[in-house]
Amino acid sequence: MACCIGARLVNSILKALNMPDLKVTLWSDSTTALWWIKEYGNWSVFVANRVKEIRQLTQIQSWKYVPGNMNIVDLLSRGCSPRQMLNSEWRAFLVETKFGILARWGNWLRASRS
Repeated sequence: MACCIGARLVNSILKALNMPDLKVTLWSDSTTALWWIKEYGNWSVFVANRVKEIRQLTQIQSWKYVPGNMNIVDLLSRGCSPRQMLNSEWRAFLVETKFGILARWGNWLRASRS
């Protein structure tokens, strides 16, 4: 369900910004949910409907895995303090990904100010 909510949120933001072609990367620490999104199977009606919606709202290849101990949302849901969040490994994970999320975000910000 979290992946479905994330897909809805991304879709809403892209529409609000009028940027439907902006490449996004969606992250999940659930290998099961990622498998459902990327594969086809005979699942329960609930799962099948969520997966169908996710696939309609996002591109399958935009979904990536993030280890649970580096998932910022997981950290926040466990009641960590702001200091614990800043000292966690999630920022290093983002910087180290081959997608260069922070670099792309910075480039987009600079371009939007021009």
